[in-house]
Amino acid sequence: MLVRDSLSPRLVVNNTHVVEHLFVCINWCSKSYILGGTYIPPNSPDTIYESHARAVEELYYEHPDALFLLCGDYNLPGGRWADERFVLCEPGNVGECFSECCDFMELSQMNRLPNSRGIFLDLIFSSDNKVLVDYAGDTLLENSVHHFGYSIVIPRSDHFCVSDLTDSDSLTYDFKNCNYTELNNYFHSVDWSFCSSFDIDRAVAYFYHVVYNGIEMFVPKRVRGRGTFPHWFSKELKILIKRKKKAHARFKASNLPDDYEVFRDLRNQCKIESRKCFDTYCLFLESRIRSDPKFFWKHISRLKGTTNLPDKMSFSGVESSNSGEICELFAQFFGEVFIHEEIVPPPVDIPETVDFNTLSFSLAEVFDGISGLKCTYSCGPDSIPSFLLKQCIFSLSAPLCDLFNNSLKEFVYHLLYLSSSIS
Repeated sequence: MLVRDSLSPRLVVNNTHVVEHLFVCINWCSKSYILGGTYIPPNSPDTIYESHARAVEELYYEHPDALFLLCGDYNLPGGRWADERFVLCEPGNVGECFSECCDFMELSQMNRLPNSRGIFLDLIFSSDNKVLVDYAGDTLLENSVHHFGYSIVIPRSDHFCVSDLTDSDSLTYDFKNCNYTELNNYFHSVDWSFCSSFDIDRAVAYFYHVVYNGIEMFVPKRVRGRGTFPHWFSKELKILIKRKKKAHARFKASNLPDDYEVFRDLRNQCKIESRKCFDTYCLFLESRIRSDPKFFWKHISRLKGTTNLPDKMSFSGVESSNSGEICELFAQFFGEVFIHEEIVPPPVDIPETVDFNTLSFSLAEVFDGISGLKCTYSCGPDSIPSFLLKQCIFSLSAPLCDLFNNSLKEFVYHLLYLSSSIS
């Protein structure tokens, strides 16, 4: 079992050694998960299944709030689907004890994809019935007659959590230098029919799974961090400064007058070029105050050295460190600036009843909506910038249209779309 270090994996110890199984606990999105891998040989006695069930129940008592995901080759050829419920075995047969354990822990068997013989040998049990299982497109081992590779997606319907896509806090995705041709080819190769056939929760989860998989494959990573030079330095000035440092080191080592003359000339050039760059930047900054005030305030933030808000704020003699009270202070401040006047809304002919079954988004509307987005590399809560959406507009417009119409069809506005970044 391979687990990323960013998920804080730890081997869960249990006292059962007669069964070939492995359990790992991970943390993701402030939630604990127990991942299990199991192999039970064919024609194993019932004591093997009893030992495995006992180990799983012990983990359940030790981690009552964890989500369980147990995968493995259980070699119960009698397993079958019956009326939307998976039957592990018939009463009195081998494996009945583990079936009772699954019922007790409310574990559902999520694999609906049998092997080439139509038999369910590889089983996937989860305490979340929204887990998505599909055939894996990229497998570690080749598929065989009895076993296939499977892809398992765990949806999170409460919030986005994609910060663990990079293995280090020092790395970030470089969307500017992405290979968008290959990324679009990947998106065009995907069967997006699930966007309209799955329920909205599963469809949204699998949509983001596909998009994040494309980002992981085709968007390069770069080291996060700020450069050593001020942002207004030109390329020529940076080169001069590097040459000056080398000349200074050479003079310190030799102490020769000729080396000092070279160093002095470069130092004077750096001073002249630095003043020129700064004056040019100030003129550019002043020219954009009205057209792009955000650029000006970004400059102020750089001067302050931090963009974090202070822990305490005050207004009209009232000081607070509570976020809700601070918001009220801001409301009071802006309330004194704006003129309060009664606005009479214009008369609008609104029908008394609306048939949502007649509402739908057209592909052209979604296409125009993406086209109208402001082109930026900054990301929202889902870590997908508008620049990527605009670059992949021809490959993502159709699945997004299906998702929106699926939401209207089910009368459900997905919780993930209620998240937003406020700046």
